[in-house]
Amino acid sequence: MMFGGGAFTTFRDAAGLACGNAPCDPKASGLTYTFGADIWLTRFVGFEGAYLHPHKVSASGGDGTYTFKTELDSDVWTLAGKVGAQAGIVRIYGKAGMNYHQATNQTVQTLTNLQTFEYKTTGWSWVFGGGMETWVGQRQRLAIYADAGIVRIKGDADSGGEAKIDDRLKYVAVGVKLRLSR
Repeated sequence: MMFGGGAFTTFRDAAGLACGNAPCDPKASGLTYTFGADIWLTRFVGFEGAYLHPHKVSASGGDGTYTFKTELDSDVWTLAGKVGAQAGIVRIYGKAGMNYHQATNQTVQTLTNLQTFEYKTTGWSWVFGGGMETWVGQRQRLAIYADAGIVRIKGDADSGGEAKIDDRLKYVAVGVKLRLSR
């Protein structure tokens, strides 16, 4: 089954860390999208592969003598096992697995001149969550689903050095699933 939907994502720490102790306007959450595929081996056991593009995190501020704007743009791929139970016309499921992220953190600041600092991180960590789906129509080729979870985003800078990321990404997604064969 293929699926796609809209999502609301929020990072736990990224915006606050970008602000530090400077006067700042952080934005850690917003609307975005997700898509993927899942395979149910039985009515109760399945697997999922998905892509989630978290909303871009931003923080901007300064105190008059300097200004800055930081943005964190990331991509997350997940592989998870699923365990489900039927509750009438709804299948409720839990999932757990691994994720791989790629993220770019860029800060542009003006002190006496314009400076840009950028680093990219990648890494593997865990994901867990759950959701529900219900199939509509007599042929049951289309389903509506809701899904939520927590993804640990952890990795080191690709270019070496001391830059790291260790954060939690929460998401809630709703969308549709399409069964390709019956």
